[in-house]
Amino acid sequence: MTRATSLPNPDRPKPDQPNPLAPNPLASDLRASDLRVSDLRASDLRASDLRASDPIPVDVVDQVRDTCLCLATQRAARLLARRFDRLFALLGLTNGQFSMLVALSGNWSPRLGELALFLAMDQARVTAAVKTLQRSELIALAPDKDDARARRPALTDTGRKVLAQATPLWRNEHRKVQALVPGQDAAALADILGQLG
Repeated sequence: MTRATSLPNPDRPKPDQPNPLAPNPLASDLRASDLRVSDLRASDLRASDLRASDPIPVDVVDQVRDTCLCLATQRAARLLARRFDRLFALLGLTNGQFSMLVALSGNWSPRLGELALFLAMDQARVTAAVKTLQRSELIALAPDKDDARARRPALTDTGRKVLAQATPLWRNEHRKVQALVPGQDAAALADILGQLG
């Protein structure tokens, strides 16, 4: 299995390798067609440098591959999500559902919109996720005492039991992930990523 933090920088492509992303095993989620001229800022590329029908220059692809924070975090997020999905599958959870249960496990009783903001999700997706957990009887929706139209999700007893089982699994797996980046503090890294939002 590819390690979660392994983001190799392949050698500059050779003439017989027209696609510079091909040698990179972590680039399977990125197609050459995903890089369009329209995605580039005018300040980065003059019209005289590239016609709409031309392929993206190799140095631009290299720059995106090696320096794009969005691409790097997308790669890491996909790898980590798959890793933790496999872990929590034992309990019938996904990594996203685990995060939602954790968010609801303390004294915080958010509205759906507040939960969406915390998880950086749109409200429609949060509503769908809450309904799934509600069907599994891990979450219950209670009326908002200040607004009869609003509902506040809360963990059920079953949800707390499942979360109690999932937490040590997460802690052990997170320790393994942390070991892949020696010398880096997980809280500091999470803080840096939080600043990007």
